[in-house]
Amino acid sequence: MARMLLELIPEALRRGLQPEREGSTAPMPGPKIKAKIKHNVVVHLNDGSRRKGVADAFDPSRASFLLKEVDVAGNMVAVHDIDLQNVHAAFFVRDLALMRTSRHTYRDAPVTPPRPAPNGKRLRVTFTWGEIMDGMSYDYDPRAMGFYLYPLGPLNRAYNIEKVFVARKATARVEMLSED
Repeated sequence: MARMLLELIPEALRRGLQPEREGSTAPMPGPKIKAKIKHNVVVHLNDGSRRKGVADAFDPSRASFLLKEVDVAGNMVAVHDIDLQNVHAAFFVRDLALMRTSRHTYRDAPVTPPRPAPNGKRLRVTFTWGEIMDGMSYDYDPRAMGFYLYPLGPLNRAYNIEKVFVARKATARVEMLSED
């Protein structure tokens, strides 16, 4: 029975080769697709300045990341190699509000996300510049360089913030909130 099934499978598939081009004996090359994840980011730097742009790869375990800064028309104006030692927070946003004429409202709200996983911690973070944000963190460790915070407040920057990388040095206070 197994032999009969194997005979039904084309030779190329059984040997693990890709389909051949018509009129060619060489196998077709496989697709070389490398997905790049692009993030809209607003970076709050140690000196109090902010930069808006697109980051292809943000990894807090690396020393730096590239930020492609954009102007109000959405055109790239500069590329910055940003040292993570100079970052207080990186706000990952749905849009950079480049051409928006008004704030998002409840009608613009994304579909309500599922209830956070039970292993997360509800936190209230007070930043050194006075801003307070409530959210969930799945990697908070007070000894670590930083952590990700997923905002819970209904109007966190009018629904625009998806997550925030918070550097430990940017926190004036971090409180654990009860699970109500």
